[in-house]
Amino acid sequence: MKEASEVLDGDFLRRIILPGAVAASYAHPYLRSWLVPMTHKQYGLEVGLVLLAEAVFFGLLVSSATVPIFQVYEGFRLRRLTRCAEWWNRKRLKKLEAAYMALNAPGRKLTEEEKNKSSKLFEGLSDYLIVESEGKAEYTVERPTLLGNIMATYELYPKTRYGVNGVAFWNHLLSLAPESARKSFEENVTFADSMVLTSATGALVLLVALCSMLGRLIGTISGLAIIKVSLPVGVDIGGFLGGVATWFLFYQLSLPAHRKVRYVFQALTDLTMPKFVRYINAFDVKKATGAAAKAEEVEDYLVLLYNANGQPKEIFDVATLGPALRNSSKEEG
Repeated sequence: MKEASEVLDGDFLRRIILPGAVAASYAHPYLRSWLVPMTHKQYGLEVGLVLLAEAVFFGLLVSSATVPIFQVYEGFRLRRLTRCAEWWNRKRLKKLEAAYMALNAPGRKLTEEEKNKSSKLFEGLSDYLIVESEGKAEYTVERPTLLGNIMATYELYPKTRYGVNGVAFWNHLLSLAPESARKSFEENVTFADSMVLTSATGALVLLVALCSMLGRLIGTISGLAIIKVSLPVGVDIGGFLGGVATWFLFYQLSLPAHRKVRYVFQALTDLTMPKFVRYINAFDVKKATGAAAKAEEVEDYLVLLYNANGQPKEIFDVATLGPALRNSSKEEG
């Protein structure tokens, strides 16, 4: 049997109970008048157990919609909702680049305060993907939302760093990773995902509460009431304000959580890549699939990165990766 601490730290609590509790806190006043008496009479359940059951039920509903929720939050769906976010990210990136370049001008000696400021600016730039274009590395807004851009920095890291399609080989990289690295990654992903799911639940609550308030207003003006509600309007106002707070707060909490996922997955990829290359080369892969070509490209890079004893030579950035690979290919030819 698992200890209580293991249960509290588990996937169930973070991905199911947390968003479910947000939804149940708003829905319970509407369900209490008939659900609590019925469950108490039929099953002898107390209010606390009914609340727990509601949280689990709503949490499962939210968790079942994980894929579309992330597609919206990353900007793949309902693009109209994220147009302003895309504009804001482009403006933010330009501002960060200009400030960082001005602060780190050639020949300028930085003070301790300026070094701290430069470090913070670099952390902000790290939220965006680096792509190579015509031998020059540039930051780019890959996705409309800030969360989407942060996720792109680690989802596309195998591609930009080693030329491997990280999305296609996602499970391969995780399977080949050391157990400790894989466990750390899974724990961080679970926590980060729970922040996004809870934020989405808050958004859903505020929309339902807003619709309820509009319905009350229309009913009051027209004198018609399709659904009679005995609860005061304060329940909907509280639900709306609580939903706004939950949506915004947990979205902000999801950003540093996914930044930590980025660090863990990038380290996992670096540790796993040599083993992944051996895995790819262990099979007779047809050239038409492109997988063998990718493996050769990775091998060329690893030759530059590690010496014969397996010790790292130098960490190349994206700006030097492309030219180095091309020069290596020319020498071998």
